Amino acid sequence: MKIKIFNTIFLSFLIFSFFIPFFAQAETKPSASLYFLPATSSIEVDKIVQIRFIVNAGAPINLVESTLSFSNNTLEFSSFSKSGSIINLWFNEPSYSQKDGSISFSGGIPNPGFTGEGKILIINFKAKASGTAWVKISGAQVLANDGLGTNILSSKGQASLTCFETGLPKPTPIEPKPEIIPSQLKISSSTHPDQQKWYSNKNPMISWPWNSSISNFSFIFDQKEKTIPDNAGEGLDNNISYSDVKDGIWYFHLKARTATGWSAISHFKIQIDSQSPQDLKIIFSKNEDVYTTTPLINVSASDSVSGLAYFEEKIDQGDFIKVEKTEFKIPKTNPGDHILSIRAYDQAGNFSEKSESFKIILFPTPTINHCTREVLSATISTPLIVRGEAAPLSDIIVSIVQQEGIQEFKETTQTDRQGSWAVIYKEQLPPGEYLVFATAHSPEQVSSPSKKVRLKVIKTGIEFFSHIIPSGAVIFIIFFLLAIIVILIALLMFFKRKFKKYDTLIKGFLKKKNRDSRIRKINQK
Repeated sequence: MKIKIFNTIFLSFLIFSFFIPFFAQAETKPSASLYFLPATSSIEVDKIVQIRFIVNAGAPINLVESTLSFSNNTLEFSSFSKSGSIINLWFNEPSYSQKDGSISFSGGIPNPGFTGEGKILIINFKAKASGTAWVKISGAQVLANDGLGTNILSSKGQASLTCFETGLPKPTPIEPKPEIIPSQLKISSSTHPDQQKWYSNKNPMISWPWNSSISNFSFIFDQKEKTIPDNAGEGLDNNISYSDVKDGIWYFHLKARTATGWSAISHFKIQIDSQSPQDLKIIFSKNEDVYTTTPLINVSASDSVSGLAYFEEKIDQGDFIKVEKTEFKIPKTNPGDHILSIRAYDQAGNFSEKSESFKIILFPTPTINHCTREVLSATISTPLIVRGEAAPLSDIIVSIVQQEGIQEFKETTQTDRQGSWAVIYKEQLPPGEYLVFATAHSPEQVSSPSKKVRLKVIKTGIEFFSHIIPSGAVIFIIFFLLAIIVILIALLMFFKRKFKKYDTLIKGFLKKKNRDSRIRKINQK
């Protein structure tokens, strides 16, 4: 028995736990109510009574559709008024049938919809006979602005009227308790929502809340911050639009009339600037190196109303890029002719645009005017000397590359203000055939390589009148010279022997000639 009671309690607990989420969901489900104000009243026959049809939505709504019924034997339809209605898109304009005692309409509210208590229609009836009259909601739906069109209508009210003949005592109607309004009404604008921002729209739309305790509004729109509206009143409309308002700072001032008097004054600021910035200028810095790929730019403009906000730049057909300074470098751009476009924006989003052409100059190719053609590998007595010309004050890199591409050597220098440069490479180079060329460098560009010069590095040899003679050639020359010396010695000895023979003959001839000469002299004596 105890086990059975325990099981029953446990099963009840499980069932209750299962339905708790549904109860919670039901409690938090958004709802809306439709009703009439005043809900009860008295009216003299042949007089007009005004009844306001009201919606009170706990969540944003975007459509109200309704069919109303009225006692056509005691009430006669007089007119509609849509003034101050929360509905501004009427899908079916309000229509009536006196014969059927019916009124129908449907209308929508744009995104983000409407939340709270708002007026839909004002219906004027004429009392046509004494008795009890009524106005009921025979069919209606209120759709939430949830993307699903959920009908959140949860309650419907009705209006009861007592119609009486002239001269009879007037019944005392039971009026609903007046609602308390805040000390200040919250003003809003769908076109200029942020009071601290500037807008280019010259047609502001302004709205404010209404409830059943308010009998009148008074407002004024001017350029003074603390204006007080008069007590004349402007009616029950709770929205207004202004067209072609001039640029500047404006203020909307509002107060509401209740049974206890006028409310505190609410103020709402609207800032309008419809003019684009003026005097847009683009200046390229004259001190910039002409070979730079990121020229320095100065831009300026003026805006006397809302003030300048920022600039945007665009190169050729690219996209605009936001820049927040008046002096900036453009993104890296390839050499050639280009167009720079600048937009100047003010605080209201207006902009003016201007374009200027500019040119990025290709960094010039350096030249080699002199280069040692032959050097020794084993000595530094004949260093590699390379001289040339390039752009002034640029970095020069001289590359010494083997033709087979196995090894590469580099030396760096800088040109002077006239563009001249020189490199003395004293390091030992492996023997072989080389190509020597130079490239010029700036912080943003690299030139094309210069014309290549051939260099020969010799393993051993001697330097002779600025010419390198290889070691093999030296040995050949030595043997060649030795051979010449040997030949010259042999010739000398040969000619020496020949000379002795001829010398003896000459001496004998001379001796004989002298002897014959002395004999002739003796004979003459």
